Amino acid sequence: MSAITHASGLSRTPRPWVTTIFKGLIAVSAMAQEMTFIEHLEELRRRIVWAVVSIAAAFAVCWMFADELYNIASAPIRSNPAVTLSVSRPQDIFALNMKVTLVAAIFFAAPLILTQAWLFISPGLHPHERRYAIPFVLSASVLFITGGAFGYYIAFPAALRFLLDWIVASHLTPIIDAVEYFDLFFSIIRRPRHRVPDPWRHLCPQPDRTVSAKLLWAT
Repeated sequence: MSAITHASGLSRTPRPWVTTIFKGLIAVSAMAQEMTFIEHLEELRRRIVWAVVSIAAAFAVCWMFADELYNIASAPIRSNPAVTLSVSRPQDIFALNMKVTLVAAIFFAAPLILTQAWLFISPGLHPHERRYAIPFVLSASVLFITGGAFGYYIAFPAALRFLLDWIVASHLTPIIDAVEYFDLFFSIIRRPRHRVPDPWRHLCPQPDRTVSAKLLWAT
């Protein structure tokens, strides 16, 4: 009987790396238990710096795969042979690669960013609430990446297919500006759980209020 109890106790023993991370988070929280307002601001600055450093490191790695990331992001529209993707300025291709790489870096650095957020808010929590540090970071990271995957594989292709089919059915030639395409792409990838952004904003330019004011003044 004691052997069975001992074996069951061993099976419930957490993994060493989980225990180490958990104890480290608790230690940091304990050290920051009593802090002044200025110390809180200093702690906030430190966490923001570490979050920016993690994004910069992820950006440096992702930049080596910028072409592959660009091809992945533009694949939904390039799969349609009726569409011509264009740019109006030579420097647009550099800006597009920078934007694609930055978004990918934020996605990959999400666990580190969430960890810094937790380390900042944990001093204000009760000891029993700090036990949720690892589940919070893991679940939030998984949900963040899952939301982006949902936008890429489901929401964005459906919206893009609908709009392009409508353009073709209207006997128009879809020559899509790459900057506008990636703006629509990132708006859906970043916010798939909140709402699908209004596609008309990307298709219909905003009216020139200056011209409207001049016409109104002339009348």
